[in-house]
Amino acid sequence: MTSFSEKTVRGISLMFLIIFGFLTYKNYYYSPLIILTIMIYFSTKGVQMFENRIFLSTRIIFWLLFSALLFLRIYYNESSQLDMKNTKTLMTILLISVCIGTWVGDFFAKYIYIRIKFCINRFFSTSHRGTYRIVKMENVQQNYMKSLGKKMGIMFYHITLDINGEERKFLLEKELFDSLQGKSEININIKKGCLGICYGVGMQE
Repeated sequence: MTSFSEKTVRGISLMFLIIFGFLTYKNYYYSPLIILTIMIYFSTKGVQMFENRIFLSTRIIFWLLFSALLFLRIYYNESSQLDMKNTKTLMTILLISVCIGTWVGDFFAKYIYIRIKFCINRFFSTSHRGTYRIVKMENVQQNYMKSLGKKMGIMFYHITLDINGEERKFLLEKELFDSLQGKSEININIKKGCLGICYGVGMQE
């Protein structure tokens, strides 16, 4: 069993930064990937808890987008070798595109798009330090494909706080989650970013 960790996320982003830096050295067309990786690295750096919500409508948009892009890519690349007027051929390409496109789209929405959104959200944020009531704390296990036929469980830790009469759910690390066990309130600086996403920094004992 593995626990969610922002350190792991930042470590992976640094690894990709090195890879993309090398690719950019060979071809400057890869330079946007460096900016993307830097945004992911700084998205939650110094943050102790943050809202990790993504709307189903957003995920559906990326499902459709990546499925359509994959379908068009296969269609135009294989049009000279396959009979694209054949209904079975088109249905097969559509099925492959939807299966792969929804998986890639979901991954992009959950792990890349939301990080870019977090990074942008931190601009022009407003601070609200105070003592907030802990509504509930929960840990949830999510299973991910590790290899063919094998799954890996990752534990995610959440805390729901009463922010000015509104309940908001935050994702946090295991160490902080364990330290808050048995407590009824928390003194922390809750910041609200320009995109309306809240996150907490500077917790005090």
